[in-house]
Amino acid sequence: MLTRLRTIFQLSRIPVTMVCLVVLCAVLWNSSKSKPVTVGLVFIHEDLDLGHIKETQTVESIVRLKNTSSGTLKLIHFGTSCDCLEVTPKEAEFQAGETKSFRLLIKGDVDADAVMDDQGVTTKTIQLGCHVQTAADQPPQLVSQNMTVKISSCVKIDPAKYEIDAVSTRNSQLTALVSVRMFDPVVSFRVNTHDEWKCDVRQVNESESKLLLTCLHPQRTRLIRDTISLIPVTRSGQEMPIKRLSLTGSLEEEIHTQHKLYHAGRIKQQEPVREVVMLTSLSGVTFNAVPKTVPSGVHVERLKDSTFQIDYTGTHSGEQQISIVFAIEYSGNEIGEKVVQLQYYGE
Repeated sequence: MLTRLRTIFQLSRIPVTMVCLVVLCAVLWNSSKSKPVTVGLVFIHEDLDLGHIKETQTVESIVRLKNTSSGTLKLIHFGTSCDCLEVTPKEAEFQAGETKSFRLLIKGDVDADAVMDDQGVTTKTIQLGCHVQTAADQPPQLVSQNMTVKISSCVKIDPAKYEIDAVSTRNSQLTALVSVRMFDPVVSFRVNTHDEWKCDVRQVNESESKLLLTCLHPQRTRLIRDTISLIPVTRSGQEMPIKRLSLTGSLEEEIHTQHKLYHAGRIKQQEPVREVVMLTSLSGVTFNAVPKTVPSGVHVERLKDSTFQIDYTGTHSGEQQISIVFAIEYSGNEIGEKVVQLQYYGE
């Protein structure tokens, strides 16, 4: 009787044991699934403020990282969101609980489109990231930290792009009145341009912060689009960072045609029309004109140099306009465009 009861009891324990094992496995699996994998390498400072520096100034700082895990971690690479920040050393190995310091070099670079306050100060946010390997068979993981720095600018050109309208075509002289904001004493400006351009810049009125820019080309050609560099020089003789200025112009005054509008009058459907267009330079410079955009159904043929024959037929009724774009080339380079307008009234 006793043996029979023991057997029954043992048989009844089998499902209970299996149930317990299943429940335990499920709990362990769920806990491992929901638990996030942490790198273990942390920045000591949650928010790193690099302070206030001047444009062109380079300052040093220190950032510290700590291994909070129980194993060895390997920092294999640093990355930054800005070329203005350099970190050394670039790699390191951390034992469990170890803290290491890294040297930061920050340059006071101000972006061309940086937003400044009334005092010429730009607040810049830089992201510093490091790739950490927790094990040889695991891919690197990224740990990042944002840091801020305030940079005082010397000069801001506002805006940075100027459309040159009033140009003397006789001597190819370009003039522009450039608006600047000065936050440091500036005694003069130097100009860097391409070799063929001779540019001069002078301050018109210190209180109004205006610069008069004058450019002259020895070949008497018009500047169409170019970038020049203004270099502010402080009273101490220190050259501040280059401020790039984009200048654009138009060929409308330099390259012209016999007529502003070639009107064929009233024509019938499918009636052929022929116009002869001659492009010339007011300043006498040698250039080349090449048809760039020609509408469908219009034929352009070069007769001689920059003289072209244009053939088309009337296809629509009412007032119709045809635009042909010529690329203007000088010394093998395209320097602008000239648009020729044709018009007819279709019957």
